[in-house]
Amino acid sequence: RKMRIRDRNTLNKSAMSRRIRAVSTSHTASLPDSIERQHMMKYIVKGRTQDAKLLLPQILSGGIASLSRDFSYIRMHCIYLTDYIVSNMEDGQARRLGDGMKGLLGRILDTQNIRELTKTMEEAVDLFAAAFAENAAESSQGALYLDIVEYIDRNFRNPNLTVASLTEHFGMSQSYLLRVFKKDSGSGILDYIHQRRVDESKLLLKNTGKTIAEIAADIGYSNQLALIRAFKRLEGITPSEYRSLS
Repeated sequence: RKMRIRDRNTLNKSAMSRRIRAVSTSHTASLPDSIERQHMMKYIVKGRTQDAKLLLPQILSGGIASLSRDFSYIRMHCIYLTDYIVSNMEDGQARRLGDGMKGLLGRILDTQNIRELTKTMEEAVDLFAAAFAENAAESSQGALYLDIVEYIDRNFRNPNLTVASLTEHFGMSQSYLLRVFKKDSGSGILDYIHQRRVDESKLLLKNTGKTIAEIAADIGYSNQLALIRAFKRLEGITPSEYRSLS
């Protein structure tokens, strides 16, 4: 069967995705180039655009394109490929593509031969690589944020866990560490440490008979007053009131 594409100029990404899924679902077993697509994705993420472009002839000669000599199938295969790349992007990266993505899809649909299509797909590789490059710094910061959270989750019971000890551990300035954490979480590092300790204290209050002082010591506070203050600020009640309610 031939796929007929109508209203090319008004075809939006959602409608196009439905068409792409319809084609790919029908021919899932006929996509031998999946490994090549994965390699292309890795090359684009790493900014190795030349290597990604070298894979294009191999990709276009297989998969959906191999099912028919009709050029429309080859075009749709290219749209499938772009959709595959975009689906593996973070939301922020995909949004950055904006009008560039719409223009790209339109140009793919308007191509009339393999030469034009290959050139358009090479431009697509550059477009996607630029989006990943622009996001590289933010991704690095995002990874640092997750590392900070993981470190706090492992060490919140340590009474010596402070912003200063974190900056020493990660080898970065305090201002940078605080800025990265605030950007991704919306709160400060100390706020997260206190919340982590209070959450743990709630479990101990409900499931053990330990005193407030013992629980405070277990979760990293120097005394029970520090726990009471943090608990009331975050939960609106004291630890003793929480235990009674529980």
